[in-house]
Amino acid sequence: MTADKLAARNMLQRMIVDFTTNELAPLDMAIDKLGDYPDGLFQKVIDNGLLGMILPREFGGAAFDYESAAEALHHMAFGNASMAVTLEGHFKTIEQFLKYGNEKLNQKYLPSATNRIFAFSQTEASGGSNPAGISTRAVKQGDNWVITGDKIMITNGGLAQVYCVLAKTEDDEFVVFVVDQDMPGFQFGKR
Repeated sequence: MTADKLAARNMLQRMIVDFTTNELAPLDMAIDKLGDYPDGLFQKVIDNGLLGMILPREFGGAAFDYESAAEALHHMAFGNASMAVTLEGHFKTIEQFLKYGNEKLNQKYLPSATNRIFAFSQTEASGGSNPAGISTRAVKQGDNWVITGDKIMITNGGLAQVYCVLAKTEDDEFVVFVVDQDMPGFQFGKR
């Protein structure tokens, strides 16, 4: 690791410890009791650039490597495990875009990953986390896809604005769709 990368990594860790100590840890039990984040907390997360920690610079992120991000989340979890898990779910969904998303899709969604929460939706009551057991279907109708199904146990479910949703096509092939909460027909069930 270069001296510049090491210095940046150390700065990130100091910032995470400070943010966790001052902003997250004091709210830890209140968040657990409420089952939600207090108003204004996510704006502080956004303002401190935490959503873009692993996002490449071309999309407005800080471009930290996964080891640095994991270390940061480890420190954060000591003060507030809920926020660490939320960010981990966000980062793992960003990774799906980076690995599998085409350029048009990435250009449309990844710049917003610095101020919108992302989530991956795979788990269902019918099959748990085993993709072979999912029943969510995607059917092509004209130029559009219609997705029907229910997902459960989604990290960031109900909190995220952008979801990667695993479904099966009519040919029983697995496909991941990007679903924005503002799309027609999208709705949240019981949280």
